[in-house]
Amino acid sequence: MTIHERFYRWKEHLLKSKLEYFYWGENHWSAAIEDDTIKGIYYYTLARENIYDGFLISDSIGVGVKLDKWQYKYTKEKYNWRLNWTMSNSKHIKYNQRLGYKLVSKVVNDHVFMVRK
Repeated sequence: MTIHERFYRWKEHLLKSKLEYFYWGENHWSAAIEDDTIKGIYYYTLARENIYDGFLISDSIGVGVKLDKWQYKYTKEKYNWRLNWTMSNSKHIKYNQRLGYKLVSKVVNDHVFMVRK
């Protein structure tokens, strides 16, 4: 499956969720690039003074953590959002907790909602 196909499949999953803000607003992307090669991409959107993300793709170890830290700082300075919401596959809960997210929902269709300030 291509990155675009995976993204739209993820976005379709959001359409079934109760947290519809994930697909409001414009699509924004952050990318980690090394030697003119994209090593990771991270999706986010902004709505109601909050940032919503959750679509991260990277095959390189550690790139996702670095990209998340950069995106957090960059978007906080640029948009001054209040809360950062993410949707995570249940197998990535510990990874997101390491990034500072707290679990705020039960597992539904193998996904959870998480938030950080």
